[in-house]
Amino acid sequence: AWHEVVSEEIFTSQTTLSDAEIFERDTEMIRSSDCILANVSNPTLWVGREIAYSESLNKKILCFWQSSINKKISSMITGNPNIMCYAIDSVDEILKLL
Repeated sequence: AWHEVVSEEIFTSQTTLSDAEIFERDTEMIRSSDCILANVSNPTLWVGREIAYSESLNKKILCFWQSSINKKISSMITGNPNIMCYAIDSVDEILKLL
């Protein structure tokens, strides 16, 4: 697949994996990715951790947020010169970024 949702069980609440297995799976997905696309509309610790890990691996990082949900996001994201940031209004705008 050309994309995968990291930590999908967060949204489905259904997994048979242990915490250690989830950590290994998710970090392996980041290691094997060419580019990281992160939704930062709602601040979360795990997305921040995934972004920091991606940056430590020199991955290309694109962060987006839905401007209708959040007008301002963390300066730790928008002020980081290693992260490309975009306010969006629709999913179509994400596809254009890619």
